Amino acid sequence: MAKRQQQLEASLESGAPAPTGWRDKFQREPAKKDADYQRKTYLLEPEMVQRVAELAEREEVPINDLVRFLLGHALDEVASGKVELPVRVVTVARRRID
Repeated sequence: MAKRQQQLEASLESGAPAPTGWRDKFQREPAKKDADYQRKTYLLEPEMVQRVAELAEREEVPINDLVRFLLGHALDEVASGKVELPVRVVTVARRRID
């Protein structure tokens, strides 16, 4: 049995409130159908792929859920102006992120 599930069951049996955090977001959302998503392919560095896999395993959440959460959070940060993209001009018509 997964560690997270054991912790939640122990909390319920003891009457203590269940632990809260961003991981609980995945537990509460109703399951979506495959038709609700689009499959996309993006090039990532092997180290980044490994970091995502390790974080998903450590937090005991599905990799796809974690990637959606992290990407959504990053997009919100850029949209709000909290994070600025490190863009450099490559040619007159193209720019790249450093």
